Amino acid sequence: MRERLGSLGMTWFLLFASAMVLPTAALAQSGEVAVLWSPTNDSIQKFVAENNQCKGLRLVKASRVTDEGLNNICGINTLVRLYIDEATGVTAECLAQVTEKCRLDYLSISYSPGLVDELLMALDLSTPLRGLAFYQVGTLSPKSWQALQQIKTLSELDIGGMERVSLGLGDALAALPLTALVIRATELTEECVDHLPKQHLKMQRVELDRVTSAGQPLLQILAGWPHMQSLTLCGVGAGYLRPECISSIAAMKLRRLVLRDIPELTDSVLKAMIDIESLTYLELSAVGITGQVMSDLVRCPRLEQLAVKACSLSKMANLAPRCPALGKLDLSLSEDIDIGEIRKILEVGRLGTLVLFGCNQLSEQDLEKLVQATKLSTLDVSDCRGFTDTVATALGDAVQLEQVIAVGCDQLTDRGFLALGLIETLKVVHVTEFDAGTDGYGITRQAMTRFRGIRPDVLVNEEGPMRD
Repeated sequence: MRERLGSLGMTWFLLFASAMVLPTAALAQSGEVAVLWSPTNDSIQKFVAENNQCKGLRLVKASRVTDEGLNNICGINTLVRLYIDEATGVTAECLAQVTEKCRLDYLSISYSPGLVDELLMALDLSTPLRGLAFYQVGTLSPKSWQALQQIKTLSELDIGGMERVSLGLGDALAALPLTALVIRATELTEECVDHLPKQHLKMQRVELDRVTSAGQPLLQILAGWPHMQSLTLCGVGAGYLRPECISSIAAMKLRRLVLRDIPELTDSVLKAMIDIESLTYLELSAVGITGQVMSDLVRCPRLEQLAVKACSLSKMANLAPRCPALGKLDLSLSEDIDIGEIRKILEVGRLGTLVLFGCNQLSEQDLEKLVQATKLSTLDVSDCRGFTDTVATALGDAVQLEQVIAVGCDQLTDRGFLALGLIETLKVVHVTEFDAGTDGYGITRQAMTRFRGIRPDVLVNEEGPMRD
């Protein structure tokens, strides 16, 4: 388990990177966001000529792009979101003009030292920008923080990669109608925390990811913001888990609570934390709990989604009656999963989505027992070696299953893949094409073509969903 938790950071990095870049193609469409990998002025010009209707554009490793290439983006009539990484070849003046001409709704800049500092001084502050994110862009000057306060339409601020944040953050929070604040890999000094507004009438969501600060005063301030609905703590120290901090979290009456990469978080600490009847979403990832604490979820009667990732689980009995509203259970990368307990949840509760991504301890026999009792609408068994042709065939009797996610299931062959086509209610299937080797495993291109011919009503996605 220790090795698994130790490698989780790299797993999350790869998932995050896969959401940002596509190493197998220079260009791909992901929903309504287009991704250009290592773009040039010419590749941007070509893209704009062929794709002038996308709503979002992500330029990854854009060091070869100059003002000329960036200006071409204005030819995308529907563009409202721009993400740019390593934009060392463009000027702040040009980026400001593009932001204004396109009337961008959201702008994200990363690994571009000095660019944000200059941009805020060049930007027309009447621009209708609602979201601004910057990571590893250097230190903002006091004048830049003052300029930021003038973007009165700004509702989301995402900052990170700063050694220290000045008092300008508190002034910006006091001046702006923000509803979401994300701080990543940044030190908040005691002076900075003390300068944060004690009241914020708009803030609903706060994410603290590897933030260095004194946990108690910061959480006490957040507890005083009356409309807080969502809190994420990721990679924070044990100082955030002291009793007075837990009391502050419980006082927020949150609807969404996410706790990631906090090995110091134990059963006893969590018991004191989850006494929040208003919770509808709870995520616990790479934390020090066991399944014992699940019995205390009786105090979360409105819980609709539960994610317990990269944890060692046991004794999940009676989870369903304790959480009658539970509709989604995510056990990605977890161990010691008892299939019998999951079957009880399926039989008693109203569970519609089950995620078992990376749960390689589950055997073919485990998954076969599970699918025999399934009332699910979505089943995610990505990277599960236990998902075989036998299990896929057993799913043929499912009466409500609409989506099967089986990306990276290298024990699945053409036979099992085609058997998924027998699921009458199926609408979407996510699989990975493998060239069948000498062991006989793998899905061939011929099978993909045949499946689409048999079930033209089913969307076949060969990349899989984006993960948190």
